[in-house]
Amino acid sequence: MKYTIALLLIFWSSCAFADVSWQSSLSAAKIQSAKTGKPILVDFSATWCGPCRQMEQDTFSNAAVKAALKNVICVRLDVDKNQAEAQTYQINAIPRVMLLPSSGGPAILDTEGYRGPQDFLDELSKALHLKSSTAGVSGPAANPDLTAVKTALSSKSYGALKAKNPKQAAAGLHGLVQELGVFEEPQIAPMVVLLSNAGDDALPALIAGLSDKTLAVRAGAYRTLQTLLRTRQIATNLTYDPWASAKARQIQAQRWAAWWKQTKPAIH
Repeated sequence: MKYTIALLLIFWSSCAFADVSWQSSLSAAKIQSAKTGKPILVDFSATWCGPCRQMEQDTFSNAAVKAALKNVICVRLDVDKNQAEAQTYQINAIPRVMLLPSSGGPAILDTEGYRGPQDFLDELSKALHLKSSTAGVSGPAANPDLTAVKTALSSKSYGALKAKNPKQAAAGLHGLVQELGVFEEPQIAPMVVLLSNAGDDALPALIAGLSDKTLAVRAGAYRTLQTLLRTRQIATNLTYDPWASAKARQIQAQRWAAWWKQTKPAIH
């Protein structure tokens, strides 16, 4: 009897801390969802996506989050391998997590960008009508360069930071552009205001972001670049497609870099 109880305790413990079981077929998940009544949680991501890997490490590995995910059917779709689904759901930035009801219809949860374990757990619990818990939930470590630059931009002292520590200023601004890949659309406007305080360093930093290996960062950098150009009333006929082939993106990014080299002297 004691042996049986011990085995059961081991089994329950292993289930509680088991990794999330991700399916790779949305159509198969929909069939399973219709049979079980469980909603489908779809994680649109990619192997090269830094914020996606960060969510896997910080969020989906959290015990409280994994416990909540037992109430859904989890599907992970690589946007490069599942372009039809990505276009159907208009995926323009990743990570993008959607919770689809078993009965069909619009998503009951739709998040774009990185979510720490507590934020994600709160949103998922609300959508599933579960009681959220803070037990064992912690967020990612802060980037000191990014933190320093954000503080300097907020206090309009970026110039002083750059003069004192140019390497930290450059690294922090690069980190800020990287972070654009995890922001939702309503968050772009405040970021434009923040980046405006970087002066002429903002535009080349965003243009450099067009060459980033991650789709989410490229898309975030481009839409922020467009908004900042409109804010500064700087006109250009150049375009950029973050979904284009690597060669096409390289050509487009080079055109943007050449344009800025010619334009910068003219706006002073």
